[in-house]
Amino acid sequence: DEDIYIIGGASVYNEALPMADRLCLTEIDDTPAQADAFFPQFSTDEWVVADREKHDIDEKHQYRYSFTDYVRK
Repeated sequence: DEDIYIIGGASVYNEALPMADRLCLTEIDDTPAQADAFFPQFSTDEWVVADREKHDIDEKHQYRYSFTDYVRK
């Protein structure tokens, strides 16, 4: 009963996603123009939000973000 965490990059996430039963994501409300790698698309038909902690813009953060845990249905 151990948790294994996959910590990027994009191709590693792509390979690991089919084996995952839980996703612990930081979702940032911004897409930088120069960004060229992203977490793979996943279907909300397969995943459900188990927990979400939302954070608004403040003196330390320019963008809204959330820590979201998804579990496979």
